[in-house]
Amino acid sequence: MNISVIILSWNRKDEILKSISDLEYQSYKDFEVIVVDQGSTDQTVEAIRSKYPNVKIIQLDKNIGVPGGRNVGAANAKGRYLVFLDN
Repeated sequence: MNISVIILSWNRKDEILKSISDLEYQSYKDFEVIVVDQGSTDQTVEAIRSKYPNVKIIQLDKNIGVPGGRNVGAANAKGRYLVFLDN
């Protein structure tokens, strides 16, 4: 795995699904997608699991903010390079 794309999410189900969908159009394919969900209550996690089973989801109990969420994603990434996206 060369690149890890890390996306934070908190109650933005439609936006996160669109972000993941947009990644499918990249010509470069050697990357993993990690979503760090920070306690969403809008069925975000369930929607991602249903539509994108290959996406790694890290489900937190609460929102720990952008720096904390990115650190959690980075700690779980396998890529040599980390890319952070906002949904």
